[in-house]
Amino acid sequence: MKVKQINKKVDELLIQWLKTILPNEEHKKINIKNIKNVLPKEEYIQKNRTYYLSLYTQRWAKQNIKKLLKQNYKLDNIQIKDLEQLARSKIQGSHNTL
Repeated sequence: MKVKQINKKVDELLIQWLKTILPNEEHKKINIKNIKNVLPKEEYIQKNRTYYLSLYTQRWAKQNIKKLLKQNYKLDNIQIKDLEQLARSKIQGSHNTL
């Protein structure tokens, strides 16, 4: 899979996600050129002296898209809900080990 295709998909998914949380008036202001200005600046959060990758950052989306591709998902079919579901399953799995 080409890196450019994955990066393009990352931006598409994050724009879709932003449009679900912002008012309709703001939708037209969001595009690929300014998405980095709208997304959270902090890529990591700290919990119990351990750093974790924040949700809904470009790096988070890219990592999870790669994981889904390894699970035989097709890039064109991946949606933001798939990334959220993967993150939810990872969080639930970590709670079971505590």
